[in-house]
Amino acid sequence: MTKTIKKGLSLILAVVTIMSCLSAGLFASAVGKVAALKATAATQNSISLSWSKVSDADGYRLYKYDFSQKKWKTLKTTTAVSFTDKNLAEGSLNAYGVRAIEVVNGKYVYGEASPIIKVLTIPAATTGLKASKITDSSVTLSWNKAAGAQGYAVYSYNTASKKYDLIGTPSAASFTVKNLKASTDYKFAVRAYVKNGYVAYGKVAYITVRTAATTALAKVANLHLEAYNTKAFRLRWDAVSGAEGYQLALYNTEKNKWESALVTKNTYAVITPKDPNGNYYYKVRAYKKTDSGYVFGALSDATYGFAKPATPTGLQGAENSDKGISLKWNSIPGVSGYQIYTYDAANGKWVALGATVKNTYDVTGLSQTSHYKYKVRALKQYNGKRYYGDFCESVTVNYHGTENDSIYSEEMEKSGIFGYLYDPVNRCFYTADDPWQRNMGYNSIFDTAAPITLINFDTTRLRFEYGDKDWMIQLWKGQYGLIFYGAEVGIYTKPKDRKLMHYDCATDSEMLKMSMVFNEKKGGEWKKQFTRPYGYYWWCTGFIPGNKFGNFDILSVDMRITAKDYDMLQSIKYALTANNITFTSNGLDVYFTY
Repeated sequence: MTKTIKKGLSLILAVVTIMSCLSAGLFASAVGKVAALKATAATQNSISLSWSKVSDADGYRLYKYDFSQKKWKTLKTTTAVSFTDKNLAEGSLNAYGVRAIEVVNGKYVYGEASPIIKVLTIPAATTGLKASKITDSSVTLSWNKAAGAQGYAVYSYNTASKKYDLIGTPSAASFTVKNLKASTDYKFAVRAYVKNGYVAYGKVAYITVRTAATTALAKVANLHLEAYNTKAFRLRWDAVSGAEGYQLALYNTEKNKWESALVTKNTYAVITPKDPNGNYYYKVRAYKKTDSGYVFGALSDATYGFAKPATPTGLQGAENSDKGISLKWNSIPGVSGYQIYTYDAANGKWVALGATVKNTYDVTGLSQTSHYKYKVRALKQYNGKRYYGDFCESVTVNYHGTENDSIYSEEMEKSGIFGYLYDPVNRCFYTADDPWQRNMGYNSIFDTAAPITLINFDTTRLRFEYGDKDWMIQLWKGQYGLIFYGAEVGIYTKPKDRKLMHYDCATDSEMLKMSMVFNEKKGGEWKKQFTRPYGYYWWCTGFIPGNKFGNFDILSVDMRITAKDYDMLQSIKYALTANNITFTSNGLDVYFTY
């Protein structure tokens, strides 16, 4: 064969080949694309598919994606335009695609594949729905696990909209519904779901539940005052079954209503009142917390709450004109009364003398001249029970009785002999209330001139300012003449603008309450020689026979002075400190030894 023939045959074959290829391409492009693949139904175990018909198609090939092998596999070749995929797992994800087929020269020619669709089978139906732990405000729903479920949707029926509202999506097969009303019917629904791009739900289960009635808490009983001190008190009550805690209510006297005071988990409460002397009324009730809020029991009966009654101050006593003893002390606000005790020297013990609602008490029926000791304590009374404070410091009162003494008489008490009186109980002389010396006032010249009259003493002046005057409390102890020795305490004042250091004797309104105990050191021990009783003085004095000329170290004076107020008290303290005199104080009283 010549080269020319060979070239001609090659050209013919090439043309034939090209035509064949073109023919095949024309045939392939003639098969249309499946435009719409969709799932028409899905159950727990099957998915029904359908797709659009393609003209000139001889059939269709359906594909399914194998998620485990990560590749597409042929599911079905069919001439139909629908197919049901069966025996699937509940809640499983399935992906499909389809393309048309045309048979050309005995071979399949495929059209363009349809869009891929993903379809979920639905989870199993919810079964076994039940209610438990039903209270007045909550209920717990539970059900059987549903095959294929990723979670569950819980609904509550809304009576207003007449629809079921979604209230929870638990992953477990239980759910607690809270904030419900007591004794109320509620409708609930539960269904399983699976979610992957979209959600597929299983069959719904329904249930109706009635919540329980509110559980009442009992009324608190036995609320009472258990203990107290001077700053606080403790209330206690009986426990209430089912209670989680207790709320105390305090009565507001200004607003005339009960107000919440405090909340505690205990069956007692320690209260520190703003006013320790005040009286307070309390009630208490039990409570528990529910899903819908707090539930309270009834308030208890009211009880009285108060701190320990304060200790009385300023107790003093004096013989009265009825030949008895009058006691008086500072009033304490808020107390019910006071109890008075006297010391029984014969038996060596304190015994109750009486009680009063006032801050005064008269002792009667005394029959002999003697020293009588008294002390007082405050009390508060509630529900027939008394609550006592501490006893105050005792006071000793001299009672002269009806004895006649050759030296002592009422006339002498008024003016005295040369201004001096005699105390037969203490066996000492003292100055009358208003002697001639009161008109003289005081000047330091008097002390300078004292030796001329054979008076030899040791003295200290306590100077201080109080009110609009200069004050001075002067102390003396020593020898007075040839046959007497003793002590004096004088109260003097002068105007601040008076340049001359001359003081006036204190007026009646300026007198201070005080007492004096005069001691002498004998055999190395201090022994009391006489006492001047606690009372008002401008000049507190005492003298006994003897000669201690120039020997001041064996004499001492124990003093108690009561200031008019705390300003005066501080001034007296400063004056004592300035004179290096050690002292103690209690209330408005200051105690020291000179």
